Amino acid sequence: MLANNGTRVIINDVGQIGRDFTFGNGGATLDFNGNSMEVWFSAVPEGTDAFTLHCLDEGGVIANLRRGTTSTLTFKEGGTWKGSFRDAGENGGAVLRVVYDGGDQQLVLNSILTSLSGSNGEDRSAFIVQSGTVLLKGTNTVHGMGSADGRSSNRLFNALDWHYADAAMDVEVRDGATFRLGDHARLQGDVNVLSGGTLLVNEGVQHELEHIEGGQKLESTSAIRDYWGLHGNVSLQSGARMQIAFSEGATVGMELKGGINGDGSLNISLGSNGLRLVLSGDNASLSGEKILESGTVQGTSLASMGDVRTNKWSVGEQGVLASLGFTSDVSSSRILSYIDSSSSGVLALAADRTETLDMSSHTSLFIGALEGTEVHYGSADTALGTNAA
Repeated sequence: MLANNGTRVIINDVGQIGRDFTFGNGGATLDFNGNSMEVWFSAVPEGTDAFTLHCLDEGGVIANLRRGTTSTLTFKEGGTWKGSFRDAGENGGAVLRVVYDGGDQQLVLNSILTSLSGSNGEDRSAFIVQSGTVLLKGTNTVHGMGSADGRSSNRLFNALDWHYADAAMDVEVRDGATFRLGDHARLQGDVNVLSGGTLLVNEGVQHELEHIEGGQKLESTSAIRDYWGLHGNVSLQSGARMQIAFSEGATVGMELKGGINGDGSLNISLGSNGLRLVLSGDNASLSGEKILESGTVQGTSLASMGDVRTNKWSVGEQGVLASLGFTSDVSSSRILSYIDSSSSGVLALAADRTETLDMSSHTSLFIGALEGTEVHYGSADTALGTNAA
């Protein structure tokens, strides 16, 4: 048990650690010192060298700080990991690689201090999801614990008071595995999704309805917009899938500044509450399927809309597709070349346009204006309201 705040224990070999090891109370660090091991949460299978490992609170850190070494920590079972992971980085010459191989189980990460230096790319990423699901998500802030009889450690939460999760690491998702970026969480790093792998991006921030880190009054979450979501690039191999879906109750959208590329599929479902996903990265090499089921997707340029030569945007009847790159000097045929002819949602214009669009090839698609704008359309200078037909 490591109980003292700031304590650091360095192990010379895994044999020094008991088979059921608990640490992390008050900010302790367990330095693997170049060693590698498998970790379970409940019971270790007979005949293995693995052991159970428990971290008591978010201040606990597993690290590798020994220069010139790589440590690999492999989680073999589902559960919740409250602590974080850290290495010395490229300049320090020490790497910690974390692998989750939990079969059909889920590992929940509530990390707030994770910083791993492994570079993106097959077999080189800092965090590898070999099998099962890994969920990085925030938690409700604890306001108290205990009970009247003193026999319970029940924790008291405010459901609208959030403690944000944070991890700086590159992630690789392998065949059959899933990495899920949950709500009230930030991932700073690139994600490489191999064929058969899945990346899920969720968000549930309720703008101006939430407390932050135990605050006594409601705060505007727009002021901390950079503290949640995906901050990095995504690579989708053929057969890989990325799905973006906002959680029920979310009141604020998201901007993806990193690029999405590859032959895998992108599916977006933002619900029917008018939320917007802004694509501002260079997605010019995203050639796989692009499906917008619901909500508004706004590209900031033509490059952000992806490669549509093989797979165009399929827009469902509850979807709104817009691009600031659809300017008045872009031809009608080119704009419509970004959208599959079977689409039944809305093409939202963000700028005045004299030339009308020939919709004969897109008979189920509507023309409107991007929410918050008024667009004058056609030679008659018709004013289009938001999402008008």
